[in-house]
Amino acid sequence: MKQWASSSRGFTLMELMVALAISSLIVLTASQLFFNGALSFKKVEGLSERQAALTFVTDVLMDDIRRANLAADCGSGEGLAFQVDGVCHRYTLAEGTLSLSVDGDQQPVINGIVALERRIDAAQGCDRPGLYCLELTLEGEAQPMRFHAMNRTLAVAGN
Repeated sequence: MKQWASSSRGFTLMELMVALAISSLIVLTASQLFFNGALSFKKVEGLSERQAALTFVTDVLMDDIRRANLAADCGSGEGLAFQVDGVCHRYTLAEGTLSLSVDGDQQPVINGIVALERRIDAAQGCDRPGLYCLELTLEGEAQPMRFHAMNRTLAVAGN
């Protein structure tokens, strides 16, 4: 029978501790990278949602402003009002929700809006008839978003 050489040995306690420390550092680094990636994904997703909300609101408002009959009167009231295709469209803001009322039927357009104002500033040309300079402030944003929309009828007429 053969006998095994007595020179084969296992790992020492020190070698095991060094291997455990190196493994722990690798696992901690990998988990931190995963956590940072997940956090970045959530931030990008939030920004994407805000951008989509802003795009939707500006598209809806600009479409109504461009097509509106500004000579028609939608009566006095709160918010922005335009007559589009013979029907009054009134935008109002309450408790962070921008709503659109068409012939008295009010429907929410979007949530997360803090302020919507029309600015009439002669220095920026916002005092021209048919030009709407609007400021829209989203929830969680310090600065308002500014955009301009011109009524098509008045733009073509050159007023």
